[in-house]
Amino acid sequence: MTNTREFLDILSKASSERRGVKPRYSRADVYQTLLILLEEGPLGRLKIAEKLGLGEASIKTMLRRLKELNIVDIDPIAGAYLTSKGKEILEKVSEKMMPPITLDLHETAEWPNSKITVLRKASHILEQTNVLEIRDELIRRGAKAALIIVVEHNTAKLAGVEEYTSKEIKQIAEKTKAENGDLILVSWSPNPRESEKALIEVALDLLSRLEQ
Repeated sequence: MTNTREFLDILSKASSERRGVKPRYSRADVYQTLLILLEEGPLGRLKIAEKLGLGEASIKTMLRRLKELNIVDIDPIAGAYLTSKGKEILEKVSEKMMPPITLDLHETAEWPNSKITVLRKASHILEQTNVLEIRDELIRRGAKAALIIVVEHNTAKLAGVEEYTSKEIKQIAEKTKAENGDLILVSWSPNPRESEKALIEVALDLLSRLEQ
């Protein structure tokens, strides 16, 4: 099993329904928790719950499942932290799916706190999936607006729009260190948390397709 497939399987197991009860958190919440622990761990349940806008009981369930999967361990005093396996998998996956960053877009669109990720060497997925379908899925999951950018021939441009680029689109590519063949997803909502969750869910779906 590749690191990416194992990662997707971990997210699924950590957020799946058990005994007819579905957790009150999503794959995106699990992924965000792992990123938070990578950057700031160890952390207690209350701090994680505060960062994600979730209840402490949900975080407790999530951490217990991640511990079962040997991705997280818990210190009774300091709190939860990533195991060596958790760090390795997350860092490897980050090479294919960039952890979301926040940028204020003013030229292409008046979108403060836009959420952005990059799927490395994934532009070929547009041969199987329509750009509008990706954008519509982002909106269906909670974004209010979205952009899909592709890098081809050393130029970043809007996917599906012939040769359309701008200074800001180029800046996005530079900021994310996007290269030829990369696919950039931009999600925006007045609620940044909803925007980021939508971005992560759609990016995970696309990552799963790339692994098929």
